[in-house]
Amino acid sequence: MSSHSTTCIYNKTLLHPACVVACLLQLGCSAFVHQLPVTHPTAQQAWQALQRQQQTRQQLQAQLQVRAKGLAALVMKQQQLDVAVQSAPRLLLSWRSFFDQPALVIAYNGRQVCFFEPAQQPAIECRDAAAHDTTWLQAIDLPMSPQQIAAALLGVVPNLQNSQPVGFTLDKSGKRHRTVLLHNNGDKTVLQAHISSGLLTRYELYNAAGQLQYRLDYDMFKQTQHNMFAQRIGLRTYVNQRSVQLLLQLKEAQWNGAALPAKLFHLQQSSPCGSL
Repeated sequence: MSSHSTTCIYNKTLLHPACVVACLLQLGCSAFVHQLPVTHPTAQQAWQALQRQQQTRQQLQAQLQVRAKGLAALVMKQQQLDVAVQSAPRLLLSWRSFFDQPALVIAYNGRQVCFFEPAQQPAIECRDAAAHDTTWLQAIDLPMSPQQIAAALLGVVPNLQNSQPVGFTLDKSGKRHRTVLLHNNGDKTVLQAHISSGLLTRYELYNAAGQLQYRLDYDMFKQTQHNMFAQRIGLRTYVNQRSVQLLLQLKEAQWNGAALPAKLFHLQQSSPCGSL
């Protein structure tokens, strides 16, 4: 969040027009003004709602449209992917070519990451990768682990079970909260969510040095029979001291449903495309 918008939220006496405009342009600019102890019943209710959301978001299949924003849009074309995600985490990301054939497929089965590129020899390469490995996608300049990417697409908090809330603030309406989580490895999460449903609207990850690693904004929610899911995700990552902004649009999304077979997330020479 910019310094202008932070001042807007925390200094009610400052009414400079630039401040007002900057605040209005920010997603999630609602003022979080009522600080409560993390042991307060309302904070406990919000924590339990977040945990319920983790349990109900186990799997996703969708078409994913990726569009760059800002300066990155000048060099990055719009991309189309087929994605399959499980909370385990397991991932299948299949980039479509101009002719709708797989141009690049990346699969992660919980132990190994495999890359399939038809134009390369060998076409399939695999290596070991832990769920928290943030270097596995260096080839496409995305500094996020398999666990983080799966959580981002599912709309949940990665590594929630190994974190504890250390700050809790309500917005003016009393319906949304801003919670600060401290992780076992020293990282810090700042999230915004609805109190009663646990529906995540913003997620920010900071490393132990206090540097922002990435930010997610969720909107265009769709109501299903059992829950609400975001159809659009704004992603901002920070790589080598530069910011990259991406807009992710989910289409034809299927949430949960019958469990996908484990073999889908492991590429083999006989079926390298991880057919969805």
